[in-house]
Amino acid sequence: MDKFDFNGKKVLVTGASSGVGREVAVLLSKMGAKVVIVARRESELKKTLSLMEGNIHSYRVLDLADFDKVVETVKELVLVDGQKFDCIAYCAGLGIPVPLRLITEENINDIFRVNFIGFAAVLKCVASKRYFSDGGAVVAISSVTATGHIGNDIYAASKGALNSLVLSAAKELRNKKIRINAILPSTINTEMI
Repeated sequence: MDKFDFNGKKVLVTGASSGVGREVAVLLSKMGAKVVIVARRESELKKTLSLMEGNIHSYRVLDLADFDKVVETVKELVLVDGQKFDCIAYCAGLGIPVPLRLITEENINDIFRVNFIGFAAVLKCVASKRYFSDGGAVVAISSVTATGHIGNDIYAASKGALNSLVLSAAKELRNKKIRINAILPSTINTEMI
């Protein structure tokens, strides 16, 4: 299988309302994938959809901070057309720079729910033969910040947790030939930055 041939592949892109997620969705549409995009902001999802090539793509408004809703939505998206997902690009992320002296439990929960818990919900679905194809791939956008960054401690911790989950999940799912990786970019000029 050509790892760069996306013709006929069903791909889920999270965080597709802006930034890296939007760019990934547009690129995958140009590569022939059937792309399903999810994020919280419907108007921005519609904008992303308008930039994509072809008319086989769809969107769903989804708050990735809601574990159960993420699992339910992935299941629904497979039932809609009967096609399992072949790939997932987890591009959703929430960064709220907060120095240690000002962090709150709410900050921690908000950041971890999107950056880690939402990803764990997606991986739960990937582990099921009913929703994800053997031989597929998952790529999560992490950050070099996971190695530590002054004033961005909670974001760094959430990306570090994501990286650990990627390593463990890759080992657990390798018997299904499912590849799971993280990309750790530095600063990217997006709305979040």
